Amino acid sequence: MVLTLGDVIDGNSLLKDTLALPEDNPLRKWQVTDVVLIDKDPFQRAVLAELPPDRAATQRRLAALSLLQRLLEQEVGAPRTLIAQPREFDTRFMGVVNGVLALKDGAVVSTCYGKSKFSDALTTMDGLKTYLQDRLGDLSLLQVTTLDLSGNELLNEDLPYVCDVVNALQCPVVKLRSNRFGMGQPSTELNSPVHYLASMAASAYVRFVDIVGNYVVGVEWAPAYQRFANPTTWHKLVYIPLVWLKGHDWTKPDICGQYVTAAKDCHEDFYWANLSDPVFSRSDPLPALN
Repeated sequence: MVLTLGDVIDGNSLLKDTLALPEDNPLRKWQVTDVVLIDKDPFQRAVLAELPPDRAATQRRLAALSLLQRLLEQEVGAPRTLIAQPREFDTRFMGVVNGVLALKDGAVVSTCYGKSKFSDALTTMDGLKTYLQDRLGDLSLLQVTTLDLSGNELLNEDLPYVCDVVNALQCPVVKLRSNRFGMGQPSTELNSPVHYLASMAASAYVRFVDIVGNYVVGVEWAPAYQRFANPTTWHKLVYIPLVWLKGHDWTKPDICGQYVTAAKDCHEDFYWANLSDPVFSRSDPLPALN
């Protein structure tokens, strides 16, 4: 007998009540052996997207999803990729998948380092636009929702090229987590990382710019934000990780300065599903800009 996701949900009263997928929902037919190969966040988004919108139920649903993944692990006999684990970069270029262009965790190397024959990177940051055009054609026609450049150790010098690629793709979500933007002496000059980030956020098509885990989120960069940022910037710039958000003291000095309300609203919208590192696909509705 082939065990399906629906079988596991129906076999537990808590899951059956909280994750009440209709009998004809295609997710119910997914085989457990396939489901355990899906990363945690995409799997959670897929299930949540099939349930009626209810923010009040988000915490209960996420708790139920956590239980579900444990039960799935038991069925296959060992933890699989539903548990977040370090992953080596896969050198195969996947292109745009459901609106997501993932070029993370070493896929792109900083312009300052250059690409060596020993590197698994696809290209350098200054060569990324050409690399994509050669493989995908007209970038404006790709309908990219999220460009994910997280975890590439990109530096301040790479930001002009990031802006160039974002402008070519016209993508609403830009993920720049866990790079090295802002490393070095804080600056209020026009070529500073804050200047480029504020320029990116000023674009009408951009909804979120995720800079969590970069040096540029430090309070020592506040003068640069005071010069270049405005309320629109803080409605789009995500700089606090979810795990710190609940206990964040907004009364203390912060890079958002006087725009606390805008920054709060931005983070609430970005983390609405309570996912620690959300990636918006083409099928995910983007929260409206207030």
